[in-house]
Amino acid sequence: MKSKFLYISILALASSFVACEEEYKVDVPNYTFVDNLVTYDPATANIGGEFTVVSMANFKYGIKGMQDLDEVKLRYTETGELMSWQWGYKYTGIADDVRTYDKDTIVMGYNSTDQWKQGKWELLVCRDEQAQVIGTFDCKILKLRQEDAVVTSRVNSGVIQVYADGWLGQNVDSLRILDAATREQKISIVSPADENNSSSSAVNVGFTSNLLKSGKYILQITRWNYGMAQDLAEFDFFSFVYSDKPFSKDESGNYYINITFDEVVTGDKYAVAYRNNTKGWNANFVTTNFDADTQTYRIPIPSSHLKDGENYTVQIIKKAGYNVNLGTVTLNFDDVQ
Repeated sequence: MKSKFLYISILALASSFVACEEEYKVDVPNYTFVDNLVTYDPATANIGGEFTVVSMANFKYGIKGMQDLDEVKLRYTETGELMSWQWGYKYTGIADDVRTYDKDTIVMGYNSTDQWKQGKWELLVCRDEQAQVIGTFDCKILKLRQEDAVVTSRVNSGVIQVYADGWLGQNVDSLRILDAATREQKISIVSPADENNSSSSAVNVGFTSNLLKSGKYILQITRWNYGMAQDLAEFDFFSFVYSDKPFSKDESGNYYINITFDEVVTGDKYAVAYRNNTKGWNANFVTTNFDADTQTYRIPIPSSHLKDGENYTVQIIKKAGYNVNLGTVTLNFDDVQ
């Protein structure tokens, strides 16, 4: 008799049950699929659903009809790849110096396998050349807690909030920001959370935002010991940067600091500082200073703050509640046309 005891983090959802010989015969050679090897009550067995992968797994199902030589396997639906699972009858204690088991309750699971892939897996009971599908699992690294579980409203300040369970920590988990079109990695991020992050609060994923250019990106988590990767969210990023020519001058001799971004948002402000942040000015963004075609905003430099050779630092103060620091640029009158 096989005896296997493991540990899993699992969210049991509605079960998915299939018993169709023709549908699976091509992908899983040597098995004829039937629906009568074992029996169970779908309403109470809760076999399948979404679960997060950890290093070990153990769970119990009310299944009748298992035989000692039966095998339990998972089949990856995309490729037909099979993964063997250990199983045993539920131990109930000792009676008359003999170990006793409940043969209508099955303990099954796995122990530190590197075969996991994100996606759908079917749970099979296999006997000789026959197999029965008794449930479907949706394998993930993280279980997102809510519909809008990834919040990107502060992405320009280098923060993405993630509401999820299943974190294991930086020893095995890392996050990446990918170009959405090419899936090229742009930023690698050390996981800021571990297995203790199971409360309702968000995990703040921080990164250096000035490494990104304007475009669409994907936040992804990877778990190295399984070789798994899970896309968590796609988001738009538009960088606040100095224009190719950070300074300009009009016909009247007025000087401007030029920055590039997507649109003027009512309530956003800017602050310009110099002389080690001891001097400067601030103002609201106004649409009259914004060229929508080139996406360039001209910040007027008041005459009282106009200094040749001066270093200016611009900070964007977003109405959404965060700031974006653009760094420092140096004004040289001779270079400005």
